[in-house]
Amino acid sequence: MTAPFEPRQKHKERICLSLATGEQLPTGIAVAADLRTDLRISIDRDGHIRAISSGINAREEAFRNVADLEAPFSADAFDATSVCFAAIWRGHPEHAFNGFIESPELRAAGNDSHGDQCQETLLAHWDFTPTLAHTSIPNSLDSDAPLTLVNASMRAVRSSGWTGRKLDWKHAPAEYAAIRFHSDDLSDCGRQTSIHREIPADMASVVYGLRVDNGEGADTIPLYVTVASGGKHARIAFLAPTLTYLAYANNARGNFSWPLAARVKT
Repeated sequence: MTAPFEPRQKHKERICLSLATGEQLPTGIAVAADLRTDLRISIDRDGHIRAISSGINAREEAFRNVADLEAPFSADAFDATSVCFAAIWRGHPEHAFNGFIESPELRAAGNDSHGDQCQETLLAHWDFTPTLAHTSIPNSLDSDAPLTLVNASMRAVRSSGWTGRKLDWKHAPAEYAAIRFHSDDLSDCGRQTSIHREIPADMASVVYGLRVDNGEGADTIPLYVTVASGGKHARIAFLAPTLTYLAYANNARGNFSWPLAARVKT
């Protein structure tokens, strides 16, 4: 006697809408991990929100879930001049998303003379098909409104059109038209120089530490001073792997003992 095959249940995440006020609006719609889902969210000026998710589940059955919500919106909410995907933008990304996004679109729907909703108008479509330009995504409808990528998200990721016939995205770029976002992606913090100090020519060539303290926490940043041009060299050379210093130094400095211990306990 054989039991019927049951596909392994996928971990699911509930979709929750976050307002600028900090209010959370649960939709009740669940999105399964490792399954592609078409997500459509519509919002009108009266605060009516409709969220629709559709796709194919683990049993290869089509599904469609709909949720209707009410939320307080002001007219100012529709005067935005920018859009941000995979994070909340407050001058920097917050609450970053972990997952895949493919081919996002922005649409607008108006009302006819009878007050009924008329056909939607496509305002923007950003094609995530990989190119050699890794810092921006063109808008197929408006060349003046591209998306700017922050922190080097993973490009050339298998998308819904992937067939498995080509394993090199350059041979089938349309099959790798998704981006994989990670909350810890980092390319350049973009911080401005806060400290500038001229090193005296006769300063000894050793390892120094720059102590920084903002009142809430303190750290010591190691830095290396090399011999000035024409200066006196020591008989023994020390090679410091500055490029991978933090990766292999294990943060073993004494001022890191207590925060590291606190993290281990949690």
